Amino acid sequence: MTADLYHSLGFPLSTRQSIRIYKKQLLENADLTATDRKHIQQDIDTLEWRHVLKAGTCDILPFKDEERDYSELHLIHAALKSPAHVKRLGEVLQRAIQYPLILVFEHAGQVCIQMADKRINRADTTRLTVETLHDSGWLNVMEPDAATLGFLQAFRFEVCDQQHLHAFWQCLTDKLAGLETARYTGHYVATPTLDREQRRAVLQQLHALEQQLATIRATLKRETQFNRKLELNMQAKQCQQQLQALTAQLD
Repeated sequence: MTADLYHSLGFPLSTRQSIRIYKKQLLENADLTATDRKHIQQDIDTLEWRHVLKAGTCDILPFKDEERDYSELHLIHAALKSPAHVKRLGEVLQRAIQYPLILVFEHAGQVCIQMADKRINRADTTRLTVETLHDSGWLNVMEPDAATLGFLQAFRFEVCDQQHLHAFWQCLTDKLAGLETARYTGHYVATPTLDREQRRAVLQQLHALEQQLATIRATLKRETQFNRKLELNMQAKQCQQQLQALTAQLD
């Protein structure tokens, strides 16, 4: 099943690793809470280091400056026994593994791709600090819907920016952002009209409006006064109009 994803991704054979990661290594070497340890032990079936992109395995140049170290990109495949804590597992693995990391979770015929932008820790330049997390949500890659199919066609080695590894990474995270955009527009756009920062700003506004609308609707259910209900309905309508206007910017 995940063979479909990796075939679509198309990383060069020279980047293939196939190295088993034992949970014991993770439990012994990572700084984990008791709850995180429980999730790793109970939710993860297997972990495998699948690909490493770096000098010697691919022709894309490494990238490093005072803020970023993208000398290597790693891809790890995690087969799960339970998807209940997949988001938290992604956060834990991203912080435990000190490389820019593409995580591919697999469970019950579906996959979830997680990535995290990282910067050099100023207090300890040997370590990276996680910044923005990117998450595809669960995808059916065997029977993909239109948005997933559009994503799979775009999330490919050969079509991403190969100027250097940081540019390549940013291109991949842009493709993931396209899935989030598709949740609002109903279709996947491989080359959006908005640039990276503009799209991120619109998505943040959409998230905030959705939370605001959910709060208004919850308050409305409890409200008993007619005038107050009318006011809340007007606020909900305004939120919906703003959501529609912002969504139109993503097309």
